[in-house]
Amino acid sequence: MEILKGMSRHRDGYVFHGPRGGRLKADTARVIFKREIIETLASQFPTDEGDIGFIHGRFHSFRHYFVSQCSAAGASEGQIKDWVGHQDGEMVALYRHQFDDANQARMASIQFTSA
Repeated sequence: MEILKGMSRHRDGYVFHGPRGGRLKADTARVIFKREIIETLASQFPTDEGDIGFIHGRFHSFRHYFVSQCSAAGASEGQIKDWVGHQDGEMVALYRHQFDDANQARMASIQFTSA
């Protein structure tokens, strides 16, 4: 947010602009993102045949990945909600499913009774 706060304000109110200076359309952002980010970096993040990986990434994929990784690293639901702007924990819980095996292993490692 600090970066956005430090940017000069444009009189039209938009933060990001299209290639010709007007409103940035969602499809234009998606095409540029795919071409400039995904295709450019895909060789650095190879994906096995038949798997879904970096090359298939879209804007929302990275949000999902961020939430999943934060959850796996032990960030609280409240922290994650604040970071990504969710109003409730429903979406955080949905993303957490990716680490069910890790969650089960962590639970199995907890000593519930004294020895």
